[in-house]
Amino acid sequence: MYLGIGFVLSLAIAFASPYFWDSTANPALYSAFTTAAAFGVFCGLGFAIDRYRKKKHAAT
Repeated sequence: MYLGIGFVLSLAIAFASPYFWDSTANPALYSAFTTAAAFGVFCGLGFAIDRYRKKKHAAT
């Protein structure tokens, strides 16, 4: 569930970051780094939370 939430948040950042970095010298590079970092952080944390909750639920 949290992986899905992280994926949706990452997609929102992926579509919004080109507008945020538009005034920089190299907007495509910064947008790519922002999108990659967002997917790594949000999806990674979502995956970790899902695993933790599954493990915690199985132990009880």
